[in-house]
Amino acid sequence: EIVGERPSGEGNGQQTTGVVQPNAYHETPVLSLVGGIVRRVGPELGQSVLKGQTVAVVSSNDLADAQAKYIAAVAELEEHHKHHARAEKLVEIGAASREELEQAANKLKAAESEVANVRQRLLLLGLSSQRVTALRSTSQISSEVSFPSPASGTVTSRSVNAGEVIEANKELLRVTDLSSVWVVAQVYEKDLGKVHIGSGASISTDAYPGRVFRGQ
Repeated sequence: EIVGERPSGEGNGQQTTGVVQPNAYHETPVLSLVGGIVRRVGPELGQSVLKGQTVAVVSSNDLADAQAKYIAAVAELEEHHKHHARAEKLVEIGAASREELEQAANKLKAAESEVANVRQRLLLLGLSSQRVTALRSTSQISSEVSFPSPASGTVTSRSVNAGEVIEANKELLRVTDLSSVWVVAQVYEKDLGKVHIGSGASISTDAYPGRVFRGQ
């Protein structure tokens, strides 16, 4: 539509300044959970995206290191499983003591805990559960992680471009559902009596000189 400016006849002649802004309850930021280099940012400002659509790709050495640690932890866990199984058989034939079996069991539990911890870190860094489970060799390690859009909407903010170096928890862009917006106007205390609640609008009642009028 053509955007223009004209007085509204719905405010009983009362005019004020204000802005149209996104509904803050419908804004969702896309955060990079890893530090690294931004390889790609797909959508531009004003472009519509769908939930689950890849909107950015970041390359991170931290992510690659975490995957290497996971592979090493899984290999160590497999060794402890074998050692524990051998200890059980030796105890059965009297070739090993119960104490040795308990030590093997404790090492096995520690290895299981380490795998679980490293796996959880990979999930927090943005890898999918399927991708983590499939990790078995260093040839599968990738330093790139893709970030999907958490919701469908319009890109209303984009704070990075390809090639930038970022830290963890950096906001890459913001996706907003613009099916409803806020009109935020400043109304003086003396003019409050001239403003009435109408369809889809409300006036805050906080004890401040300036009131906020919101409409959808």
